[in-house]
Amino acid sequence: MGKRTKISLRAAIGLGVIVLLLPLCLGYFDSSKAVKAVSDARQIYLSADQASLDGIQAGLPNVGFPAEQQAVSKTEYIRSLVQNNYLQLKDLKLPDALVLANVSKDDPSDTVFAVSQDYYDHYILKKKKAPFHRDFFMVLTKSGKGGNLDNPLLPPRKPAFLPP
Repeated sequence: MGKRTKISLRAAIGLGVIVLLLPLCLGYFDSSKAVKAVSDARQIYLSADQASLDGIQAGLPNVGFPAEQQAVSKTEYIRSLVQNNYLQLKDLKLPDALVLANVSKDDPSDTVFAVSQDYYDHYILKKKKAPFHRDFFMVLTKSGKGGNLDNPLLPPRKPAFLPP
């Protein structure tokens, strides 16, 4: 076998390995994004819950969940949690993958607190636009647990979800 043939063979094998491993790598990145989005939802939920408890104890009606703060957007609500030292921006890895519900402290514990952007686009808006290669559906309730994907309890106020 000549030198040129060995180099060509190595290149072909290397290219074949890349082609075989690429789908696995893409799946890993999708899973990584999903884990980051769930982590962000939990961080925001824990911050909101603590703010709500502090608001109740101090008798402050405009502190807590988005509805109490009369939040007009997800960005404004997160900014408020950061400014009041309930949350640090460095703790959030992928907040754009989430949609927050306009939930109140008075809503039942199984009311939706946050959903993934894919879930929101697919089930709420009835359109298809995903930031991930595969659909990532997540519902987090006001109790901090996973929610019912098929029939979630939405907040009773309009809008049910905060715009970005």
